Amino acid sequence: MDIGLVACVHNPPKEVGGRCLTTTPDSISFDAPKGLREAGFPHSDAKFAFDNVYENPDSGLLYKNHLSKVGAELLDRQNAVIFVGGKRATPKRQLTFGNKGDYKSGIAYSVLKDTTSHPEFANYTYKATCYTMGNGKDITDLLNLSNDAGIMRESLKGPPVVSGVTERSFTKWSELQDILKTINENYFEHYAGVMELPQESEPFPKYQPENIMLSIRLFDDEENKEEDEDEVGVHVDLQEDLERNSITFVVLGDSERPALCGIDQGTLSNYEEQQKTLSAIVGVLGAIRCKRLRVPFGKCRLMHLLKRAYNSEKKNPYNNSNKPTFSLMVLNTLSDGRNAEESYHSLVFAKRIVNVVGGSSVGPASRDLAIERWRLEQDIVELKDELEIVKTVHGYKPVIYNQPKPVQNIKEEEAKRINNIESKREKERKEQIENMRLVANKEAKEYIDGEQKKTNQNIQKLESMLSEKTKQNAELNQQRETKIKEFEKQLEKVRKKRQDEEEKTEKLRKEMEQIEVQLEERRTLIAKQKEQLELLSKDHSKGREMILKSRMEAKAKREKIAQDRVQQREKWVAEIRQTNEKALQLVRELDKLRAESGRPKQEDTEDEDFVKDEIKKLDSILGTMISLEDNGQPPQDSDNRKKEKLEAWFDEERIKFEKKLAREQKKERRARKGHHPLPLPHQRTTQPREERPNGRCPQKRETLGIPP
Repeated sequence: MDIGLVACVHNPPKEVGGRCLTTTPDSISFDAPKGLREAGFPHSDAKFAFDNVYENPDSGLLYKNHLSKVGAELLDRQNAVIFVGGKRATPKRQLTFGNKGDYKSGIAYSVLKDTTSHPEFANYTYKATCYTMGNGKDITDLLNLSNDAGIMRESLKGPPVVSGVTERSFTKWSELQDILKTINENYFEHYAGVMELPQESEPFPKYQPENIMLSIRLFDDEENKEEDEDEVGVHVDLQEDLERNSITFVVLGDSERPALCGIDQGTLSNYEEQQKTLSAIVGVLGAIRCKRLRVPFGKCRLMHLLKRAYNSEKKNPYNNSNKPTFSLMVLNTLSDGRNAEESYHSLVFAKRIVNVVGGSSVGPASRDLAIERWRLEQDIVELKDELEIVKTVHGYKPVIYNQPKPVQNIKEEEAKRINNIESKREKERKEQIENMRLVANKEAKEYIDGEQKKTNQNIQKLESMLSEKTKQNAELNQQRETKIKEFEKQLEKVRKKRQDEEEKTEKLRKEMEQIEVQLEERRTLIAKQKEQLELLSKDHSKGREMILKSRMEAKAKREKIAQDRVQQREKWVAEIRQTNEKALQLVRELDKLRAESGRPKQEDTEDEDFVKDEIKKLDSILGTMISLEDNGQPPQDSDNRKKEKLEAWFDEERIKFEKKLAREQKKERRARKGHHPLPLPHQRTTQPREERPNGRCPQKRETLGIPP
């Protein structure tokens, strides 16, 4: 995945405390002001590296250098996520959505214009949502500020779900322009109190940590082209629609430490949630930039909503077909000494995206721990000074701090005084509420009477419409509960498969390591071959001589191997012939001994002719093998032909042997049944027939076992 890191340094209208940031095209140098150094600021100077650094840039410069291809890549199956962050009063929202009344001056306008000008734009349908999300479950719909149905539902078994926000479909550039114009008007109205730097007379500046999320989603399903009947287009659940690709603009909320961070519980909760979101962004972008195997989305709600954009949502059929997601972080800072502390925190936040250090740490990843500790010490000193001023000027008598007799139970004393203050406030609040209620009832009665007189509305008709809406709402709630149960069951099944997937991942990791080792060996071999080719290219004549020499050497080796094989073969043939001659000599000697001794020759005894026949067979098969080897064919083809000839010869011999064995077995069976073979001619009697008893041959009767 491609991650871009860009820093934008802005000069405030009126610099206070000098300038603390110095820029180069790819880095920012921090120099702490004199006042902070005297107060013991932990870091006097530092340098931070970025991909690009701009001073007082406009949206056109950012679009030209970093986002000119993002809009067209949406139709080429690539998601994009653009983060724009910074402290209060930095023009992060103006860079994204344009200045007041000029929505065309934002980077969102330029990027989406490229998308609509693509030739394939008309082949798909698109949907746009834009809302703000903070610490609570309620969200603000920037496409329709009057829509109060927007909510983010938490799930114990899965990520949060956004529902009830306005979702507008568009297929034309003019429709998308209307959407961007509406966003421009609504975000200025919603963030009016934090668009500029706080005044010195403002003791507790406003703090707005809500993040803006604009999502443009692309669908290739024809059913999504049907428009909703409702004009505002409120959908029950955004996760029901599965888009193919998307472009997401995320404008992060104010990152600074608010004034009432340690006093007001609500402000503290908002601050902690915002730092949790920034830390999650550091973890995700850092893991992608460092090419880690696992991206830690953590428990941040914003990053869970971006899982689909990063192709990390389970069971999403588009994960494998989409290209890696393009991400860009645009960090905005102020250059004057008044904002030096928060500027340093912002630069540390960007540095940790580039160099994520593994392991556990104290505090959020978006803040510098040493400066946070120093800030707490400064707050303690300031509170002590203010307490002394109050004691001297107003005669305030502290009840707990700096008492001659220490309070034994400080929490109990604090609780008593807090209860007294809260009871007084509650009493005043009830009185105010009662007065407001009376005034409101009076005004409501007058207003109702006046409206009834003006319009003569039909109350029964309104009640029937209300009952219908109530029934529809109940049905929708029932459907929603049913879907929640189904999703929880599916999620439980997915969790059961998680262990198997982790095991498969581990196995794939080991296989990847083996493949990398093999790849490294191949690269080494390729490098050696490249060196040889370079040497050959430098001296072509020497290279040709080397090639010819290698060919001659190979030819000589082949000839030598062939000659060795011929010699070995002749040696083997000579040995076989000697062995055959010896066997033939032995057979001749055996026949001679039989003739001298006068012993008759047995039927199953091999004679000289039989041995000669066997020797002829061996000579014929050897000749065939030698002719196949000397025919000039490749060794592999010759071996295959020899193997086929040998198998045919063995089959013929096996058939002859089986026939011979069958004849012998037949003779044995006849012998077992009592059938004796006829006497041989030399065993027959020479007596005349008339001299034989009963006219029969006694030798034959004896031979056949017949009694006389």
